[in-house]
Amino acid sequence: MIKPNASSLLRTEAKNDSELSNSRDYLVRLANCLIVLYLASVYVWSSNEMMYVYSNLLCLLTLAVMLLVVTIRRLTITLPFAFLLSFGAFCIASIMWAEDPSRSTTMAFRTLPLLIVFALVLHNYICFTKQKVFLLNSIYFAGIVLALYTVMVQGGLAGFLSSLGGGARIGGEVANENTVGMGTAFSLLVAFYYLVYERRVLHLFPLALNGLVALATGSNKALIIIVFGCVALLVFRAYINGNVLSLCKYAALIVCLIIAVLYLLQLPVFDTINTRFTSMVDTLLGVSSANASTAERMNLTEAGLMQFVETPLLGIGIANSGIITQQAVIGFDSYLHNNYVELLACVGVVGTFLFYLGPCVAVWRLARNLTMSGNESAVVLVIISAWFLIQVGWVSYADKVSYIFLTLLMVYSYPTGEERGDNVEKTV
Repeated sequence: MIKPNASSLLRTEAKNDSELSNSRDYLVRLANCLIVLYLASVYVWSSNEMMYVYSNLLCLLTLAVMLLVVTIRRLTITLPFAFLLSFGAFCIASIMWAEDPSRSTTMAFRTLPLLIVFALVLHNYICFTKQKVFLLNSIYFAGIVLALYTVMVQGGLAGFLSSLGGGARIGGEVANENTVGMGTAFSLLVAFYYLVYERRVLHLFPLALNGLVALATGSNKALIIIVFGCVALLVFRAYINGNVLSLCKYAALIVCLIIAVLYLLQLPVFDTINTRFTSMVDTLLGVSSANASTAERMNLTEAGLMQFVETPLLGIGIANSGIITQQAVIGFDSYLHNNYVELLACVGVVGTFLFYLGPCVAVWRLARNLTMSGNESAVVLVIISAWFLIQVGWVSYADKVSYIFLTLLMVYSYPTGEERGDNVEKTV
């Protein structure tokens, strides 16, 4: 029998390795395309029930392709994801003491498991393929797509400006106005990062487009994200540079930014957002009585906190806040418009602790080495800080965007890789 020589075996192994590498590269490119499409669909299809189903199917397809790249045996569960999985398990357990178990069942067995598992696999995929910047840019690109689609739905730029000039809130035809406003506002922060940190002037157009659409939605949360985020990015920039001249320069930029925003809000086209934001601030400061929307949200928060006092430890079951709104506030099924109060009322201190502990640990881990972990860490911290801030007026624990942001945070603070033996970047 003729035995193959060593050189033949080496050539065969090299060919097989090459084919395997090409196959994986193809799957990575496919997964990347699906991730971008999925992120865009989360924004654009969020209020369309039929298209929302397609968004979920796209989520499952993306999940499957990412698993083909990473494989299940390589999956690593970092500490923050262990807490998130514990939160999911606690939500399932809450069915046992829920006021209405049927409300909890769908959330605990279908919605949350899909979101948490997708985030876990996406985290492993991004780290395994070493594409941290890709995920950040995907969020950026999804916001640009949302802004362009919003303008297109209005009949192009002329129709958009006409609707804006008429005092209407833009974005309701695409999704909820707040969804459009927040999506474009977060995208604006990435554009601002590239402009200030990387000095890439080409990002001026996306910045202007996202800013125009975000303000046109009349969303208070979008305005808060923009102002807080841009100021925080400038502060972090000065901190990273670490010299007096930089501090003075960026302090001046912060003042100019605030003045520019205040001036923009005085323009007639932004009268809606100016009126809404002014009314909200006046109400919080006690200068004037609350408008209908603010008054309703304050009542919802009060009712949620009253329920929390009655059931502080375990709550009344995940997704049961509609019972509170039906009985005590507005007479129909809704949610509490405040993620902190929503979780405290529904899953008590235990569930709230499990949901927020992971992100808090990840933020602390990333922030403590900010000066050494690169400029991108600054924009990630700002995005997550803004995410924490606006949850006062946004229920986010079951929102797809939230889990994308949490994955982004975990990628930068808890990268898997050499810690488990793979050839991936090791955490700082």
